[in-house]
Amino acid sequence: MLGQKHTTLLNNQSVRSVALTSNLAKTGISSLGGRLAQLGRSSSQAAIANRAASGASAQAKPKVPLNGTYNLRVTGVSLAGNTAIPIATTTYTPIEVFNLPGRLTLEKTLPQGVDFKNGKNVREIGLFVGINPLLGVNANPQAGAAWFATNSRVFRRAGGSFSQAPTLDVSYVGINTKTSSLKVVVDYNAARTTQLNSFNWRTSVFAAPKQILVGDMELQFRNNGRRVVGSVRFYGTGFVEQGAYGYEASFTGTRRNNQNAATTKQA
Repeated sequence: MLGQKHTTLLNNQSVRSVALTSNLAKTGISSLGGRLAQLGRSSSQAAIANRAASGASAQAKPKVPLNGTYNLRVTGVSLAGNTAIPIATTTYTPIEVFNLPGRLTLEKTLPQGVDFKNGKNVREIGLFVGINPLLGVNANPQAGAAWFATNSRVFRRAGGSFSQAPTLDVSYVGINTKTSSLKVVVDYNAARTTQLNSFNWRTSVFAAPKQILVGDMELQFRNNGRRVVGSVRFYGTGFVEQGAYGYEASFTGTRRNNQNAATTKQA
């Protein structure tokens, strides 16, 4: 699990790329190329499987909230690859460990401004960690800052840019009501269409943000939706400059006090 991987990285910031590659191998992914194979080419099948699992457990008590906002604590590590672009042979070295506050938003399915053939999302999810990476260049760049949304319209709730079509669905989202969980897989074929999904890999005014092109996120809701635990893995490259970069983190969160998960409509 990602959490185990984090424990190793957080306890030993000098871990080298070989060790990191070994940790990735434990998940069946040894490189970004492997992630593309699993997440990009197989994401459609994974989403279908998740939806099938949801149908099979239709009689289970629903436990995934329809909407809500969670305050998060996010811990993880940023990564830098050894190739000019992410390829199958890229290996990653830990760069900076981070521990930042964040916010998770959850809402019902939004329209698709462009049909990327990735199906409707059972939930729309926004993950906002630290200062917006796209603003940090002119403010205070933070390693570990990451802003991501399954549909670009979610950024309206976070004061995002309106410089592009606001309803771009760039993810597959599946649900498992038996485990009260959601699984997000970035749609590699659609990821380039939104420049809002990004992360910072270094705390430096010279470290430009990186665009999220591939990755996944897992969420599990507990205590009738009042708490959430999760993990995320994002990989990408610069908007202009070359390079392979990564972002791996785990988080825990509590639903905001003014929201009662027990009375929120669920599905």
